[in-house]
Formats: sequence, structure tokens, C-alpha cells
Amino acid sequence: MVLLIDEYDKPIIHFLETGQTEIAKEIRDVLKLFFGVIKGADPYLRFVFITGVSKFSRVSLFSDLNNLTDITLSEEFATLLGYTEVELLHYFSEYIERMSNKHNLKEDILLEHIRNWYNGYSWDGNNFVYNPFSILHTFNINDFENFWFSTGTPGFLIERMKTQKSELMDFENYRTKSYAFDTSDLDNLNIAGLLFQTGYLTIKKITQTPDFTKTYHLSYPNREVRISIFSHLFGGFTGKDMSASSQVLERINEFITTENLDLFIREIKSLFASIPYHIFIDEKEAYYHTVVYLILRLSGAEVRCEVPTNIGRIDAVLETPHNTYIMEFKVGTAQEALTQIKSMKYYEPYLENGKKIILLGVGFDPEKRNISDYVIEEV
Repeated sequence: MVLLIDEYDKPIIHFLETGQTEIAKEIRDVLKLFFGVIKGADPYLRFVFITGVSKFSRVSLFSDLNNLTDITLSEEFATLLGYTEVELLHYFSEYIERMSNKHNLKEDILLEHIRNWYNGYSWDGNNFVYNPFSILHTFNINDFENFWFSTGTPGFLIERMKTQKSELMDFENYRTKSYAFDTSDLDNLNIAGLLFQTGYLTIKKITQTPDFTKTYHLSYPNREVRISIFSHLFGGFTGKDMSASSQVLERINEFITTENLDLFIREIKSLFASIPYHIFIDEKEAYYHTVVYLILRLSGAEVRCEVPTNIGRIDAVLETPHNTYIMEFKVGTAQEALTQIKSMKYYEPYLENGKKIILLGVGFDPEKRNISDYVIEEV
């Protein structure tokens, strides 16, 4: 007999999403007994294949069924799920040509856009595949859309990220070991592992020490996923709907591009003023960093956060065609933020890029839960 089990974790995930952890634990124990029976039937089984979203460790769920082979990170199966570049070009050449004609783009330019939107998933850091769901939909409508966002809101995941106060900026280039990919403690789930399991993070590369210890470098797979998770997080951290905030975000991008920082700050202050008080994570500088980071990212600005230098980390570096903005945010005064930029010489790596360098220090008042002051200085 061949035994196929899809979404083995669905009963557990359902109750985790609704905050009923104790029921999730009870169901986990029931499933553990079920999988234990499968091992006893081994003489009658030719092949067993089990799939799911979350990866519950063998200790917590599969302890009795200990003869399974986990192929999640196996190089042999790295292209099992998703379209490779070769497959995309071979099977969808007609659709690529049609889409290229519609948008009046050369095929190589169009393919670069398709890669940015829908490629980038990897289980070995070497082979990368396209999301089949999104590829089929984009060729169906002959245009680019965020199809991932419509698949559902990961409310459970967003709440976990808020309560554990994760540094969201770190997930742009997150390093971890293989143990992060297992889920065992339902009361304290690893955020990076959950993001990987649910497809919001993927393996971009794997580095290995001489003693064969592996480090996994995770990041968002592509533009579609990055926008989706940021949009969900924006709602979770501000209580505001993305559709209602789209015009504000467009104005913020416009003010940055036109070097109108007074209006830029005014828009951000207005947004903070509209956040319900109970959503704020009081006295946490990281909360203000996170909200500004999400605002800048969703506005379409070319921004990098927590940028490392030889002596520190810059809160944000924002690039426009003509300017480079070096930004620092402080729960305190704007002058303290500006002093840190200057004393740490955060601007030095950008002196030769041919753009005007603008330093922006922003102070936050935790009592007023908003920007208290800001200072601007050109290098």
C-alpha cells in the first residue's frame, strides 16, 4: 500500500491560529498516536509521503514513527516544488511572448521582472524556483499582481511576531542553524522557523565551517512575498488597513523623492497620531523603528535598514536618484540621533556615490507616542 498524507499539521495549526494552544497540544498527542500506528504497519507499506506547512519535530509528533526521512532541505529534492527557470522558459514561452508584447518589453527585461516578483524560493541555497500559483495567475491575466496577499492573512503569525517583539529588519538577512526549522514547543514557537515554514522566508545561501557546521542565510523570496508580509505587519502594528493608507504612502514616497522632508515628517506624524493607543508597544524603540521601516518599505522607497558599518549599524539608508538619506531614530531627542550619525560617521561609505548626502535625526516621545522633533543636516 502507498500512504499519502497532505496537510498533516492542519488540525494543530487551526487551533494555534485561534489562540487555543491547549487544544492544539491535545490534538498533537492524538496525531502522535495515529502516526505511531503507521510504524507498526511497516511490513504492509511500500511508500509513505507526508506533507504539511509546519515542521513539527520528531520528538513532539513523530517520536513513534522514527523511520521517516525528512527531505525538506535535501539537495536531491530541491526543485521538486515550483518551476525552475528552464521549465518556465520551456513550458511558458508562448505566454512570455504574449506578455512581452502587451507591455512592450523585450523578453529578457520581462523575465527579470517575473524573477523579481515570483522567483527566489530555495531549500538548498543553490536551486531557486518560481511560485507555480503566482506564475499561472500572472500568465492568466497577462499582468503583474500580488497573488500571495489574497491567499489569506496569517493572523496567528503576525500576533506571534508582535508579542515576541521580533526585529523585523533582521529578516532581510537572517542567519540561523538547522534547529530553527523544527517546531516542538507550541508555547514558544521560533519566528524565523515559522516564517520559513509558511513561505515568507527562504534559504538564499548556506555557508559551512571546516567542521561541517552549516549556517542558513534566510531572506524574503521575492517582491510579492515581501510586500505581502509587510502589508500584514503594517496592519498588525498600526491597526490601519493598507487600502486606506495607500495614498499616504504614495505621498511619503513623493516627498522623499522631491526632498521635502518637512512634509515627509508631517505625514509620518499624522500616521502615528492615528494609531490606536492599545497597539503601541510602550517604551520600545524597536516599535518606532519597525513602523517607520514598514512605512518606507511599503511606500516603494529604496531603503535598507540596520545597515552595518565598521563601527555600528545605521537605522536606515534611503536612496533616491539624487540623494542619499542617512536616518537615525531615537526614543529621546533628534539631536541625540544626529549626534550618533556624526560621531559614528555613518555617512562615510556614501561620500563617493555622487549624490547629495542628507542626515536626518528623528526623536520620539514615548508619552505622546509620536515624533517629538527632527533635525536635518547636509554633509
